[in-house]
Amino acid sequence: MQLTTLNYYATLLHALSAVGVTGAFYARGQEANFDTSLYSYKISSISSDDKNVGLEYYEVVNVSTKAIESIIAAIFLITSFFHSFYATDGFGTGAYLNEIKRGYNRYRWLEYAIASTMMIFVLSIISGIKDYDTVYELCVLNAVLMSLGYFLEQGVNKEVKIVALVIGFLIVVAIFVTLFRNFYLRLNEVDNLGRDLPSWLNYVLVPMFLWWLSFGVVAALNVANQGRMDYDFARYEKYYIYLSFLAKANMGYYLTFGVTRDQSDKD
Repeated sequence: MQLTTLNYYATLLHALSAVGVTGAFYARGQEANFDTSLYSYKISSISSDDKNVGLEYYEVVNVSTKAIESIIAAIFLITSFFHSFYATDGFGTGAYLNEIKRGYNRYRWLEYAIASTMMIFVLSIISGIKDYDTVYELCVLNAVLMSLGYFLEQGVNKEVKIVALVIGFLIVVAIFVTLFRNFYLRLNEVDNLGRDLPSWLNYVLVPMFLWWLSFGVVAALNVANQGRMDYDFARYEKYYIYLSFLAKANMGYYLTFGVTRDQSDKD
């Protein structure tokens, strides 16, 4: 399939997904049955021997269910806009196909820096990370990860590209170790209190971790095959288009399913 046609399909699928999830959210109209806000803390007391410190937690950002729903829909809309840019070859400017011919796509990394960082924000909330600064730093770290993809495609030295790949995989692991660690800590804490988290939350992180890794695999294959006689950058651009939709659809559809479920999992 030609890139132009593939991007037209991607534009349509993401736009329809935005409409679909928005319709599902509007039809159900209920709050998630777990706390989605972000907090910080201040020291409220210190014992005379400095061994016991009292902490007072306060809400920094009230992340409502509606905000999460809006972000999920916005991820699809933003991606649809970028694919419309690709499908029309830069809205008729020739900017997109000219990039592909040169063996890179700088616009893709801008798209990913926006959309995937929004995804990390939602995943942080879903994982039970309550500290505002931690969520902020994970989002920044993911944006840095996307910038590595940009430098990887722009670079000419293969050793530098390999280093960028290694750093990229390390960042992915760091982000998801934080997500997994916080999720299972919250799971144990809630369980010790005799409460249950919604069961659908158990199946969010592992697929998303694998999707994030898959983008790195495509980048690695791209670097490994550069210089070969049959090398064609458009092939890897197509892989990114497929993965982009599948990853967003996986998260967006599943979270829509979870957020709009009846609150039967709440004790």
